[in-house]
Amino acid sequence: MNFNYLKKKRDLEFVDTSRTAYQTYPVVRAVDVKPRTFEYQKTKYKKHLLPHCPGMIQYAEMGYIIPAWIDIHIRANKAGVAHYIGSDDRGARGYLPGRAMSPDVIEGIFEPEDGVPLTALNFGSPWSIFGHGNITALLLPAYFHSDFLDDLMVLPGSVDYQKFHTANFICAPKRECDVHIKAGDPLLHVIPFWNKEFNAGFGPGTQEQLDKCNNEIPGDDKQYYRKYQMLKKVFRLSK
Repeated sequence: MNFNYLKKKRDLEFVDTSRTAYQTYPVVRAVDVKPRTFEYQKTKYKKHLLPHCPGMIQYAEMGYIIPAWIDIHIRANKAGVAHYIGSDDRGARGYLPGRAMSPDVIEGIFEPEDGVPLTALNFGSPWSIFGHGNITALLLPAYFHSDFLDDLMVLPGSVDYQKFHTANFICAPKRECDVHIKAGDPLLHVIPFWNKEFNAGFGPGTQEQLDKCNNEIPGDDKQYYRKYQMLKKVFRLSK
């Protein structure tokens, strides 16, 4: 990692407002984080099968991963939802505690199981995102990287980061659970894109379009899309 602002302009900067998280649990490129499927499939099938689906592996490797900056504890049952960050030994280390949001914001998205009350939790992140140019980023659950998504609904969002910089972790328990997200665990998947005008249309395909659709993968090479059709995507990251 090169500390040289003159070499290449940064389109996006992840700024640690706590000046603590970047030393221990920095933002990383998604391509450098092994998906949850990796070890499981390697053990069961002796190889990683996710790359055989080009859409899923390409999505898993796009953009950046914000890891948990501190341990996050969430316990939910029909009596209510409790949450805290940090530990008895080290405290919260100065990070903002989570706070409950009005459930009205997410009412209708899903119905919690086991009598758990609908509760939206907002954990303030030390990371602020600065976009240099007309850049928007999707803040998404790390579907292929996080191991707590069976129990927690992570609420996605989209933010224009030219003038606005917040990147919080907002979630809601889906069922009775006792979740411990460890510091360093993948927490949010950030996929940036340039804002531009898109013109879309729909209708019946032409004969040429149908022919192309019917012949997208002409052989039995399971890596054909990645080798010959996938557009190169580069997400650099420097300290």
